[in-house]
Parts: sequence; structure tokens; C-alpha cells
Amino acid sequence: MFHHILIIGSTGSGKTFTASKIINELNKKRARIKSIVIDWHGEYRDLIKDPCYLSPYENPIPVLDKSDIYGSVDLLSDTLELTNSQLYVLEKIIKEYKDRIVDLNSLHHHIENYIDDSGWMRESRLALLRRLSPLMRSNYIEIFNVKTDRTIVKIMDTLNCNTLLFDVSLIKDPIVRKIYVSVLLKKILSLAFSRKIKYKVLLVIEEAHNLINKEKPVKILSTMLAETRKFGVGLIIVSQSPSRLLEDVMVNTNTKIIHSIKSSIDLDIVNKVLYLPFEYQKMIPYLEVGEAIFYTRGLKKPIIIKIEV
Repeated sequence: MFHHILIIGSTGSGKTFTASKIINELNKKRARIKSIVIDWHGEYRDLIKDPCYLSPYENPIPVLDKSDIYGSVDLLSDTLELTNSQLYVLEKIIKEYKDRIVDLNSLHHHIENYIDDSGWMRESRLALLRRLSPLMRSNYIEIFNVKTDRTIVKIMDTLNCNTLLFDVSLIKDPIVRKIYVSVLLKKILSLAFSRKIKYKVLLVIEEAHNLINKEKPVKILSTMLAETRKFGVGLIIVSQSPSRLLEDVMVNTNTKIIHSIKSSIDLDIVNKVLYLPFEYQKMIPYLEVGEAIFYTRGLKKPIIIKIEV
């Protein structure tokens, strides 16, 4: 479980049900393991038994971490897809006003009122403000604009349940949703590295191609794939498109569950990674809902499975 799992398949093939089935079966065993589900589309609430349901609006997370301010800058750069000049301006302003920037409002204020010393800096600063604008909207600012983090540690220490379900589908803007999830992952990673988590954690990341795609991956998830198993955090990566995922996902997941895939590009990726027998290659597009090809370390070759309802 803690060498990471990849679940892939086209829409409607059963991959979300498979992820929820793993969590429910794990909870039955009453192991000292907590599950955290990042629910991108709001599909898990009816699939997982007795989760602790969490709304981002009731569990805000500061986007700026004073203990790791430049880590926060890197995260904003990844998620907002900042250019080099925009990143330079952001770092320059934070360095200059580090003691005065305590939350998102103060950061926005100092960027907005900064005195430019060149034309290109003005253009970059204004472009940076445009990138930040979704976070500053009245319906989203409350998610991030807190000075101290009271979310993850408090939830893990006080809630008496096996599964924490973060319904990030409540955040309608996909950019804001991506930032919230990235900050949440950063907090979990920080807790794992500092060994403040008292039990093992299995983290389900739905629609993972939104976070770890080839073009603009969020570095924090790449780091988690490579390093968190040593600290008791396992990942279940769920995606409909393996061709859009960073290659690290294929390399660093030891268990793979492949539901029906229709795209020839995605099929090529799967075949290259698993060296599937030819008869399996022909079978993947025609798998029924809930059927999958399963491979994990120790098996000589993949096998066909059916997920029980």
C-alpha cells in the first residue's frame, strides 16, 4: 500500500469506485492507518463509508507559510504558472517586505503598491496581480487568508474517523482548487517529514493529471511520489489519462490498476510501461465497468480482476 498505487481508466470505467473500495476494505481491518481523500469532483461522499466530510470553506489553509516562505513562493509559481519575470518580482517584493507580509491580503497590497523601477517590471507586476486575482475574489479569499494553520494537525488529532474527505469540488474555479489542493499536500508532506503524524496515511488524489501533468507539474506531488513512502505516506493516484501524467508517476507507483482505456495514445503508454502480452493489449478497450488489469511487484505478469460491488 505504501509503495504507491496508480489507478487509470476512461470516464465511467470504475476507477473512482476502485479507489473507494480500497479505502473501505482498509477501514474494515481497523489498521492504524488514516486515509485522506482529495475529492476533485465530489464523487466519494456516497462511496466511502462514514467519512469525516470536510469543506475547504470550513478548513482554510494559509497559502503563505512564514516558516517556509520561499517554499510557498515556489508553490505559487507552480500552480499559477508564473513566468520567470513574474517570479522574480514576487520574490523581490517578498524579500523586501518579508516582515510585513503575513497573509494573502498583505501580499496583494505590497505587490499592488510597489514602485516600479522599469517598464518590464511594471508589466510583470501587473501580470502577477492578474494571476493572483482569482484568489482575491470574495468567495475564495476566506479559504487562504488566515495567518496560522489550524487545519491538518487539528483534524488528525481530534477527529475520530478513519477517512478524511476533502470535497474540493466546492471550489468552482479550477485554478483556485488546484492551489488549495497543492497547499494541502504541502502541509501533509511537511508533517510527514517532521514525523508529527502518529500513524500511517494513505492519500487518494483524484484527477491527478490536474496536478502532475507533463507540461506544468506541481513539484510537491513529484516530491511525495519519490520520498513519502519512507515517512509512512502512501499515494493512490487516480487519472483518466496516463499520457498526460508526468513520467515519475509510472516509475514510482509499484501497483497499477488499469480499467478500460479507449485512447490509442494512452494505450501506447500503458503497453510500454507494463510490457503487456498482446492479448491483453487488445482487451483493454473492451473491459467492462469494474474490470481491470492488475499488476504489482512480485507478479510475473499482469492479471485480470473484477472489482466487487
